[in-house]
Amino acid sequence: MRQTPRYRHPFFWAGFVLLGDGWTTLRLARRAVWDLPALWVLVIVLAVSLGVAWTRRGRRRPISS
Repeated sequence: MRQTPRYRHPFFWAGFVLLGDGWTTLRLARRAVWDLPALWVLVIVLAVSLGVAWTRRGRRRPISS
């Protein structure tokens, strides 16, 4: 960015700071999908919605003419 004439001013590039050893690599552990709290909330909401729909299915009244 500093070599581009448009972005040469420190206003554009001074906020970026690199820290640490550039040769170090990190091993990140994969999280299981079921560890995510948002997924649990989705499963619970879906189960409750299906339960409500199942109990209401028998309450429909026939249309009388």
